[in-house]
Amino acid sequence: MNLFFSYLFPNERESINNTYKKLWDAVAVDLQLREILEYLIESEILQNELFEEMKYFYPQKEILEHRQSILTDMLKNLELVQYFEDFRDKCTQLRDIYNLEMFEKYPHTVVVKDFLVTECFIELYDQTVKHIKTLPRGNYGKVINNIFDKILDEKRVEEIDKALADVSKIRSELERISPVRINRLFSRGENIENSITTKTKGENLMERLADLADRLQISPLEKKVQTENLFPPSEGIFKTYMKIFKPIFDEVARFSKEYQGLFQTEWFCLVHETNTLLALTEMYHKLQNLGMPICSVKFIEKDKTIIMHNMYSLLLVKNGLDRTQIVCSDFSCNPDSHFNLLTGPNGGGKTIFLTAMGISQLLFQISGYTTAASAEMFPLKYLYTHFPVEERNDSQGRLVEEQSRCERMMREIEDGSMVLLNETFSSTKADIAHDLSTDILKKLLAKDSFGLFVTHFHSVKEFCKEYSEQNERKICLLVAAVDDSVEGRRLYKIVPMENASSSYSRDILLRHRMTKEQLLERCNVMKGVEA
Repeated sequence: MNLFFSYLFPNERESINNTYKKLWDAVAVDLQLREILEYLIESEILQNELFEEMKYFYPQKEILEHRQSILTDMLKNLELVQYFEDFRDKCTQLRDIYNLEMFEKYPHTVVVKDFLVTECFIELYDQTVKHIKTLPRGNYGKVINNIFDKILDEKRVEEIDKALADVSKIRSELERISPVRINRLFSRGENIENSITTKTKGENLMERLADLADRLQISPLEKKVQTENLFPPSEGIFKTYMKIFKPIFDEVARFSKEYQGLFQTEWFCLVHETNTLLALTEMYHKLQNLGMPICSVKFIEKDKTIIMHNMYSLLLVKNGLDRTQIVCSDFSCNPDSHFNLLTGPNGGGKTIFLTAMGISQLLFQISGYTTAASAEMFPLKYLYTHFPVEERNDSQGRLVEEQSRCERMMREIEDGSMVLLNETFSSTKADIAHDLSTDILKKLLAKDSFGLFVTHFHSVKEFCKEYSEQNERKICLLVAAVDDSVEGRRLYKIVPMENASSSYSRDILLRHRMTKEQLLERCNVMKGVEA
């Protein structure tokens, strides 16, 4: 009977054999994912588990809806979070017993391992059933309730109950054994290697065991003084135990053979799955406590407009800025203009906006949630990033490094992927940068790529205008413009260029103290000086 299920995948086999494509390591570096998780999640274990999951990019809507539903329930119901924590702890104990190094070093004790693992699994399943029965399931969505129904399947529970009654009898027999404390071999203490040692030492014990071995026709044991606890038992001593206490060891072997099939090592995947869900829940709860918006994404068809309202970058949160210091941006992407070009002044938040797009899409494609007040999105095929690299001291140099990475990206990119380019080719001459930039833009548009190119080369902007006039697919022009809604500080907001020409021009005038108000003020000052 297969008792396995999955919390992260509608098809549990995908949990066991995850064949989805992993992101480039550069994506995690460019978006500073490790640093963000360290700031938002307290437990290093949870940080690492979520980081491992964020290496994957899931393009399947069904997977994201599955996770989104469970996370919605966890974010609203603290008792469900406690359920996942308890379940995770029990699965971790099971995994730790299975992986005990002592069983590898002393393979003759395999009968003990088989028994302990099977018993631990049966208890885990039984305790999970009991915990589920205490939960207010009417408060939860369809996905988690379907998983619970599978766990509570009548035939499964009957099989577990039968095994539980069986192991209880064996445990009672083990507890009644007093000579040489055999029951200690079957202990499941936190430090199993200490808890199952015998307390009896000395030459007399070894003499008695050696005599027993002779009478039972087992290989002779050396009659040496024993100065340490008799753990782990040598193969000879262990065989002696099995002969002396044959009925109980036969029962242990029978139990393992009959019920071992209920357990599968695939259950260890659930440690990662529960840790991933707990990490996501903790991260989103922390963002809510900081006053930052998060939302469950509304799934749309590919021919609809992508809309994100009040999107922001977790890099700003990681850097310690609060809600009043973070300017959120709206973003939309029409079916005929999937790609965007962003220009604007230095310090205008262009790179932050770029990371906001990447992190928001990445979170959506592992959890169904994202960092915005509201969002209407659909899953993309893959995510590529290209941020400036450090200067190299060898003969290649930065430009060759950037070209090499772009060429690799273009070799493997699939239609409908997201590409984020941050000042790519900015290290070279303007004419060369123009040719390289426009060439990669044309290739990305031919692949129906989504994304954003941040650049300070205005000739590329002119190319985009001409391209949009001559082709069915358009390139949306964005600009970092002054946010007029903020008083006392010059903050920027990313907006479409057609909506920002006056704001962008005003920002240039402000920086050079040439607005009407500033000129009048200067005139008044000059008049005062003349007087």
